Amino acid sequence: MVDKGKPMRHIFHTLRLLLAACLFTACTPARTGIIGNTLTTNVKPAISITGQNGLTIQAHGRMRPNSGTTTTATTADLTFDYAVFTDANNAGRFAYAAIVRIDNDKQWNFQPQVTFDNAFIVTSSAKGGFEWSMQMLRVASDKDWASEVWTDMGGDTPEFWLVQRWVAHCNSTTRAVMEYREPWPEGLSLMTSKTLILSDTAATILQHFTDRADAAFLVEKKLGEFDANAPRLKTITPHTPVNIPKMVGTLIDLHNN
Repeated sequence: MVDKGKPMRHIFHTLRLLLAACLFTACTPARTGIIGNTLTTNVKPAISITGQNGLTIQAHGRMRPNSGTTTTATTADLTFDYAVFTDANNAGRFAYAAIVRIDNDKQWNFQPQVTFDNAFIVTSSAKGGFEWSMQMLRVASDKDWASEVWTDMGGDTPEFWLVQRWVAHCNSTTRAVMEYREPWPEGLSLMTSKTLILSDTAATILQHFTDRADAAFLVEKKLGEFDANAPRLKTITPHTPVNIPKMVGTLIDLHNN
């Protein structure tokens, strides 16, 4: 005899599992924030960025910058969750990481990765399962949001920074940005913003700087597991807004392309 109850029990068991999954999801809201010394998220694409080599999180927050120039006359809304890393005494080593998302992602996408302006070294590198566009550049402290954060933290802000920047295209609506900075050294000179004057001294300075920059971050392709004690990011409006096209890239309006 066929047990007609088995199919029904199987259906009820499946429904219970689906209900449990839904309840778990409802109790786990989308988060991007800080766990220990790591900027992370529980929203895919999974990425976690941890400060290394003596760099620890000293500040963090959330900004909602304007997209700036896009492929059309309109602009998009973004979320810019960041963490600032420094050494124990704010002795000059300064870094930050950010996870940048398009809020109205049904209308906008990030442009495919392109070379950014004003970098005197441009290359690519693999970190934590992502491909990063890496740039080395000179950044003025004036009208620079990160320099404002550094100054507010009591750091001695130089006129110019030597910066190594990484940008990863996580997916069409999410990018990650990391920067490692030190005050611009006396032994480096630029002919133009894109042309470094090469010398043995400059090569040595850049090699040592690159070694420190490459050791600044650990990147992992994993989701963060937040609990009630994890600090929540607060929305702030800096005096100097984040320049999204310059730092992260331009956006495509899907309705007009």
